[in-house]
Amino acid sequence: MKQIVVLGGGISGYGSAILAKKKGFGVFLSDAGRIADRYKAKLDEWEVPYEEGGHTEERILAATEVVKSPGIPDTAPMVRKIREAGIPVISEMEFAGRYMGKAKCICITGSNGKTTTTSLIYKIMRDAGMNVALGGNIGESFAWSVATGDYDWYVLELSSFQLDGMYRFRAHVGVLMNITPDHLDRYDHCFQNYADSKMRIVQNMTSRDWFVYSGDDEVIWNEIPKYDLRMRQLPFAAKNAVASGAGDAFLCDGKFTATAGKASVEIDTAKLQIKGLHNAYNAMAAALATLAAGVAPAKIRKSLYAFAPVEHRLEPVAEKDGVLWINDSKATNVDSVYYALESMTRPVVWIAGGTDKGNDYEPLKAFARAKVHTLVCMGLDNAKLVREFTGVVPEVVSTDSLEAAMTASKAAARPGDAVLLSPACASWDMFANYAERSARFVTKAKEIAAMQSAGRIESLRIMKNAAFAGVYDLVLKYLLAFSDEPRKFVKVLPNGKEEEEEWNKYMFLAKDKYGDVYYRDNFSFSEDAAGTLATNRVAMWQEIQSQFIQGAFGNPQDSRTLELFWNMMDQQQYPLAKTVLAGIRDNAQHLPPEIEETIKQNPDVLSQIMQVQQASQGGGTGHGGARPNSGPDGNGATHATNVERTNERNRAANQRVVTPEQGGSSNGSIGQNLSS
Repeated sequence: MKQIVVLGGGISGYGSAILAKKKGFGVFLSDAGRIADRYKAKLDEWEVPYEEGGHTEERILAATEVVKSPGIPDTAPMVRKIREAGIPVISEMEFAGRYMGKAKCICITGSNGKTTTTSLIYKIMRDAGMNVALGGNIGESFAWSVATGDYDWYVLELSSFQLDGMYRFRAHVGVLMNITPDHLDRYDHCFQNYADSKMRIVQNMTSRDWFVYSGDDEVIWNEIPKYDLRMRQLPFAAKNAVASGAGDAFLCDGKFTATAGKASVEIDTAKLQIKGLHNAYNAMAAALATLAAGVAPAKIRKSLYAFAPVEHRLEPVAEKDGVLWINDSKATNVDSVYYALESMTRPVVWIAGGTDKGNDYEPLKAFARAKVHTLVCMGLDNAKLVREFTGVVPEVVSTDSLEAAMTASKAAARPGDAVLLSPACASWDMFANYAERSARFVTKAKEIAAMQSAGRIESLRIMKNAAFAGVYDLVLKYLLAFSDEPRKFVKVLPNGKEEEEEWNKYMFLAKDKYGDVYYRDNFSFSEDAAGTLATNRVAMWQEIQSQFIQGAFGNPQDSRTLELFWNMMDQQQYPLAKTVLAGIRDNAQHLPPEIEETIKQNPDVLSQIMQVQQASQGGGTGHGGARPNSGPDGNGATHATNVERTNERNRAANQRVVTPEQGGSSNGSIGQNLSS
């Protein structure tokens, strides 16, 4: 009888052991650490023998084959002894793949974006009514699903570690998001070794299969010519113009059309719940993969628009007093953090740190300089992070625990900020995995929010503890300056009907039990309610000049700050706000004459705002690149037959570019559409 030894008793291990048992093999599971109770219960149910807290060498070395969990490195002493004994060592994917029957696999890998892309693909296929299971790095164990279910499709997220143990396994649809430095400590600190591992996604694929990959990733483009790729290729891009006879996807002006074979779907990224350029890439990859799997375009569109952010990835978990806590615990490498910072539209308190994997932090410094005002380092060894970002961000704080890091972040955060846990490092110094780190962050963030909520009554008297208190205080000064004279406004009722009302300052001001005047939305306000129109207007403009320049509304060099402020004014029925907004959005170089007339008492304010607005209009220009020859398209045609299509994509890619130093994405129009 074939003897299967499973090394590691986590989700991958217990599933492999149960599959081996079901197939009639002799099986034994060994874990050097402790096995979780829920996994031991399943092993007991299937009568699988196991050990924990150490390895019995003679029993392990009697194996015909060893299924190794991906978290165990090849350098582990027990693994070395197994290999020296000539015993084959494979992954769960390789083992379970033998027993799939006629089912097919969509396999997703990459340094970044694979979890969100995998989740998108699974949701699309499930919503479409397909018989599909989720596994690999997320979801249930692949081997467990094969052992206990009967599926037509498996959607699998694969790490480089899982790919390393796959030999005959084949993806029917392979998805490669990108290749950036990660886990180099597992690859002798050699990036080429890591790239070779990622490219194993294409092994054994035939001309009947599909390969979805990033047309913007330079490493992938350099690797592709090394391989004999016979499958149908589906590139996606936002910067380089790409075209393939088999299909492709290209992002332009916030929209993309994904095409695979004769099927295509158009997606407006503004309608996606997941934001940022990185999520546009994820959506393009998911659309191409599911088109290749035969999902109807209309169902793809519906599921993409309905998809909510993935747990552990840019997940908003709590917001109180204007501070948003964001869980990005799964961002365990530099590139993931790059995309996280790129998507931030608020000032950031950034929590990072853990087990450094040979990281190069240089790509993060432009965004950190532009968006982060405080970096809170957590972990047992923060020296490298502190050294790299001192002088890049205004404040760098070193802490030795997640709890201490969150306390420091709470102290540093201001109304309107985001506290972003995006570690750029592995979790192994203090946590079992990124999920444990995530759970503790979420729990603590909710505790902080609850404590702030409990003190809400007292915070009426303390402006700094109110959400956007400084901003609302200024809004009220605007309102008060123009409220001595009753004004008409149109109120939209819940039933959609409009109703005209007349208001004055007494409609939005009230007194609390201390006698303090406050805004009815529970934001404190101390301006003299009995002041005259003229005195309040002068006081208002003096205050706005000071607060605006100091950054109360965001970066005063950013035109988006102007738009945000005046949009709030419009919502509060401030006269002429719509006119000002129209001027800003049309890149006007001056404010409307009507506004100039209202500020004659303090003309210095106008020139100050004018200077800031004019400074914000700058920006570099450039052109998107093109790939004139993308290699075989997989169905017998060559890219020479698609010259016109490529030229069309070149013209589409020829648009304004904003550099990271200017706070935008790599593509101006894309950044505007995706950063909201």
